[in-house]
Parts: sequence; structure tokens; C-alpha cells
Amino acid sequence: MGARSSGTAIRKDGLRNADGWLREDLSSSARIAVQHFVNRIDGNSIIEQIVGFENGPQALIGAVIETLEEDSHQGVDQPTTRPSIWQISDDKKVYVLDQALQSAHTSGDGTYVLMKVIKPFVDGLLARGTEEYMRVARKFLQLCSDMCILQRKGHTYHVTSVAFTPDCKCAFSGSGDKTIRIWDAATGQGVRETLRGQEYRILSVAVSSDGQRIISGSDDSTVRIWDAQTGQEVAPSPLRGDTYLSSVAISPDGSRIIAGSADGTIHVWDAETGKRVIPPLKGHEDYVRSVAISRGTEVIPKMTGHASSVWSVAISLNGSKIVSGSADETVRIWDEKTGQQVGEPLRGHTDWVNSVVFSPDGRRIVCGSDDRTIRIWDVETGKQVGKPLKGHIGPVYSVQISSDGKLIASGSDDETINSKSWPRQTCQSYTLASSSSTSSPNLLAALDLVDGANDERNAQSSKASFSGVSVVPL
Repeated sequence: MGARSSGTAIRKDGLRNADGWLREDLSSSARIAVQHFVNRIDGNSIIEQIVGFENGPQALIGAVIETLEEDSHQGVDQPTTRPSIWQISDDKKVYVLDQALQSAHTSGDGTYVLMKVIKPFVDGLLARGTEEYMRVARKFLQLCSDMCILQRKGHTYHVTSVAFTPDCKCAFSGSGDKTIRIWDAATGQGVRETLRGQEYRILSVAVSSDGQRIISGSDDSTVRIWDAQTGQEVAPSPLRGDTYLSSVAISPDGSRIIAGSADGTIHVWDAETGKRVIPPLKGHEDYVRSVAISRGTEVIPKMTGHASSVWSVAISLNGSKIVSGSADETVRIWDEKTGQQVGEPLRGHTDWVNSVVFSPDGRRIVCGSDDRTIRIWDVETGKQVGKPLKGHIGPVYSVQISSDGKLIASGSDDETINSKSWPRQTCQSYTLASSSSTSSPNLLAALDLVDGANDERNAQSSKASFSGVSVVPL
């Protein structure tokens, strides 16, 4: 049966489009077919016709997942006043999933769903099913593994920054609601008490390399230090600047705390005593929105190339490359020694790039944007890896990767933190990189954080970053 005659036949059952199949029409018809199936109307023949089209299996899997989400509030065992996909028999589950998964090209097509919605639907098939039932259930979960996120809700205002503990067990989020929350990275559940004490918005959070201290920077012109286990503020907190402190970092050995400020300066404190190691570094003409530290001691040349403000910078773990994200919607890679741009700008985002980070092995760059997506790039080829990660309904302000390279966390204007699976230190001198929102599209600064030897050469004009929250397996 051809596409047109099949479309006409389906239309007699109440589905759309007798004149040809657009993808949107196919998706709409698949949703209606699944509803017929759930409502115990004979929809088998319709489903079989839909999967006969090139994009049919993909449309059907999308319809199944959408229906699961819509009906998920009823749960598997709760009584319902209307038919629910959660109440259909194991035989029917296997039938509809097998139909949807019969194409080798079936994918989530950029859709992201909650794992807590997906896994319970097939738990019974895995626990008590036949080999065939288990095969279909495993295939469904394998498909969904590239689509599932853990979503953390709890903040009452924008999530501006996220960070992981070194053991990858917990994620931290800082928010405009003046709090820091701690989450179990595996389950998405809140753990320990909410950290309170900042008087205004928290703009940035960082975690020490031993996982014992959390650092936060705020609109209240302070950096605060928290005990990660007790949630209590600890000495020498608070460290005071002259105005908003929009980005914070802590050296790998935990001895230095660095903050970028709204007045264009960078502050460096001794983490034990709270005393300034050197006078504020000057040179930026506007907010310093991002700071990053490497283990090198070389002075980095000024980097120029972005056409608008640089919102975020990061340094690869081996210190060889720097990445920057900008309001010009591009991501750029730089050679740390020469200051030269490496390759062409990475293009794909359709709005400001707010946050950038290297994977631990330095092979991937993850970035979050005002376009509500997270994108992953191959450093060597400059090509985008896979499809954009979607799930936030607001701008993505911050992204972070766990130290084992398996999770991506993101924070957003939508007040949530998401996490997704991504299939796959003790020196005393470091290099500091910073960026600013000055109109000059330049980057970086470098200094020896131990003795401040290069402080006069360090505050080159740059453009910077502001961070936000979501979690994603890498």
C-alpha cells in the first residue's frame, strides 16, 4: 500500500492528512493511534501502517513517550478514572514497543525525558517477562538512555551555577534565591540541608578538589566558604570585595580562592587566613564574568576574536587549550601558549553561549546557551557531537562535567537542575584565566597565585561568563 492510500485509510479512522505525510502530521497521527490503543479501540492496523512509513517508528516512539509523561501522575498501581497507558497489559506493552523499535533508525530525535517516567513502564517486563519481553524492554531502555534526564526542582529562582563533588556523588547548585542546594547525582534527590547565608543572589559556586569546601560568590559582594558535610559557614568566611562577585574558583591545592568582580577586578585570597595574596588585579573594563585556573605558570597572551562579550572561559586539564563562549553565539578554542585561535569558531547555538567546559580527557567541549540547549563538540575536529541536548524551558546559564566524565549537570533560568548520562592534583603554581563583559572581544590573564609575580601582566581585556544549572550523563 502506498503512502497516499495508507494516509487516506488512516484518515478514515480520524487521523490526519489525506494529501501526503509531513513529519508533523505523522507524529500527530501516531499520538492519536496510541490513544486509540490505550482506550482499547482496535488500533493495531493503524499502528502497523504508521510504522510502514520512513519516519513512522520514530513518530510512534515519540507518541508512546509523550503519553507516558502525560499519564505518569497516575502511576502504575493507582486507580484511574480513564484509561491510562500505565494500565495496559504486558502483551500490549510489548506489542506497541516492538512496533516502534523495529526500525534500526529509531531515535529520540532531540527529545529528553525523565528516567523516572521511562523505567517503571518496563520494570515488570524485566522482572517477570519471557526472553522476548525482556529483549523488547532492554531495547527500549537502550534507546531511552540517550534521552533520559534527572530533573532537580527546589530552587525558587534562576539556577545560576552548578558544580560536582570530585567523587561524582553529589551536585551543588547556586541560585538567585540566595541558597545553595546539594543533590544526589544518581537519584536527583536533595541531600543535606540547604545552605543559607548570602544576602543576595548567588552568582557562582565552586567545590574544592578534596570535596570538603564549597565556595560561593554573590551580589552581596562576598565570597563565602562552606563545610560540604555540615553545611555550616566556616572561617575565614566571608571574604569581602567592593561590589558583586560574579565568578569564583579555588586552586587545585585549595590554598587560593579567586573571584571576578563587577568592577572589572580579580581578587585572590589565602583560603586559610582570608588575607589578600596580592592587590586586586585590574585591566578589565567591565564585569569579570568568568575565571578559571590551570596548573601552568606561563603568562597567556591577550586573545582577540569574538565579536561580542565573552561570557565564559575554561582551561583544559592539561593546560594546553582554552575555550571561550560568547554573546556572538560562537565557541572558540585557543592555544594557551601562543594565544592564537585554534581552528574555526564552533557555530550552532542560536543565542548567547553562557557557559563552557572541557571534558576531563580534553576531547570534548560542552556548552550551554540562551537558546535553551546544551551542545557537545569534538575538540579535534570542531564538529558537533550528536544532537543538541534539550530539556530546559529557559536559558541554560551553567554547565559542568563530573570528574569521571559520565555526567553533565546544567542549571537554568527555569529554576531546575538537569542531569544526563553521556555514553561516554598538588602543584602550587597555576595560571588564572578570566573574561569580562567589556565590549572589547578579548580574553585572558595569567598570574602566579603563590607570589603574584606576574600580577601586572595579568589583567588583559577579556569577555566572560555567567554560570547556571542541569545535570547530564556524558
